[in-house]
Amino acid sequence: MAARLQILVADRNPNVRRFLSRELAAAGFEVRACDSARGLLQGLEQRPGPDLVVLDPDLPDAEGSSLLEVCQRRAPQVPLVIHTFLSDWNGTLPQTTRAAAFVEKGANSIENLIREVRRICGRAALPHRG
Repeated sequence: MAARLQILVADRNPNVRRFLSRELAAAGFEVRACDSARGLLQGLEQRPGPDLVVLDPDLPDAEGSSLLEVCQRRAPQVPLVIHTFLSDWNGTLPQTTRAAAFVEKGANSIENLIREVRRICGRAALPHRG
């Protein structure tokens, strides 16, 4: 039996974390969640590490764009899916940020998020677990 792909969800809102965790698990993924930039960075360092990160950059202990750059330096092989309200994003993504997808939070965002996660996880070049 193949191992389920692991998704790390980082969002400051506990209701959003629980909802995303439940829906992604129902879609067949193994899910871990955290509520801070520190938790996100610790999650990236765990072994096995996540196969993909769903991130709302509006975490209480981080500046959004610099957090994205730190994530990509520490785990460049892990795709980032940005999941936030456009109104919460104070700027544009830095050119050095290579987010795999951007899904705006909203009424139908869970369907869009799961579709993007499946699309990204269907690519041949998923990170090596280790």
